[in-house]
Amino acid sequence: LGLMGLCCQYSKEYDKAAECYNRALNINVELFGEEHERTAITYKYLGEYYTGLNNFSKAEEYFNKALYIQQKVLGKKHSDNATLYNSLGSNYNFLGDYNAAIKYYKKALAIQAKIDLNHANTAMSYEGIGSCYEALEEFDKALEYYNKALDINIEVVGLNHQHTAMTYSLIGRCYECLNSYKTALSYYSKALGINVTIYGEEHPHTSIVYSCMGRCYENMYEYDTALLHYHKALDITIKCNGKMSLETATTYMMIGMFYFKLEQVDCALEYLLLAESAYVGSNDPETPSMMPLRLYEGIGMCYGVLGDIKRTYEYLEKARNIAETTLTENDPTYQNLQLLVEKLRPYVY
Repeated sequence: LGLMGLCCQYSKEYDKAAECYNRALNINVELFGEEHERTAITYKYLGEYYTGLNNFSKAEEYFNKALYIQQKVLGKKHSDNATLYNSLGSNYNFLGDYNAAIKYYKKALAIQAKIDLNHANTAMSYEGIGSCYEALEEFDKALEYYNKALDINIEVVGLNHQHTAMTYSLIGRCYECLNSYKTALSYYSKALGINVTIYGEEHPHTSIVYSCMGRCYENMYEYDTALLHYHKALDITIKCNGKMSLETATTYMMIGMFYFKLEQVDCALEYLLLAESAYVGSNDPETPSMMPLRLYEGIGMCYGVLGDIKRTYEYLEKARNIAETTLTENDPTYQNLQLLVEKLRPYVY
């Protein structure tokens, strides 16, 4: 039932997945008791399930239940505990509590150090710590940990492996944040080469790297090359995910914002409206809240430039409503949207 739950989760049948996991949990508790390894595994599945739904408090609850059982049954220094510490680290990473995340990643490293540092779990911990330092804008530390992860991945799984490609992408992203676009492109190119070798040209991982490379070219003012990469990403995304998907919506939005930056407002609006259609049609509960916020804000700004006050107000109000539930009152994005909506309201009503 646990494996059935995983299959349902991967196919985005979330209700069925939850049903399978909870049935598996009830059976395991009845057959083996609460403090059994199989029960711990099911708690871990439930933790990953809720992480996928961005319900991090629920995910933390189940990961901690799994950890408690594993420590009691397997001992505190067992490698399975390192996996759960990594999961808890990732949980706090998603929540933006980077110091707590680093603490859990380092707990995982402490266990791995006593077993085998050249292990995939160790690389995962290093990447997690690197991503936390990247979010904290401590890019030198981030690169230090990403390169440690890269060394392990190359040694353990080899050059032509998805983990190695992912680490190259992370290093590329870090250099992109440092505005070292040529260096970023060299790492993205390595990731792209591996992804094409493993998966072929038409794969979501390949699409993501094309998008990243497009951003770099855009920031280097090589707009034609940037647009070429964005459209490659879009073509692949549509083939892999269909037109009505969150991934397609995100790529349409990226191209729309690119045209807005170039002051080609009609083209920008065309792609942003395509993004809205794909987003609404995706019906995806995993949608990051900032994505629709930025999308509606972008559409509103396009209508503003075109002089359509009613539609400008309509979309900026949608963006403001999302900001109300996801951002603090002191957040500049929320304050700016609130100000714009208040200024426009007298012209609409």
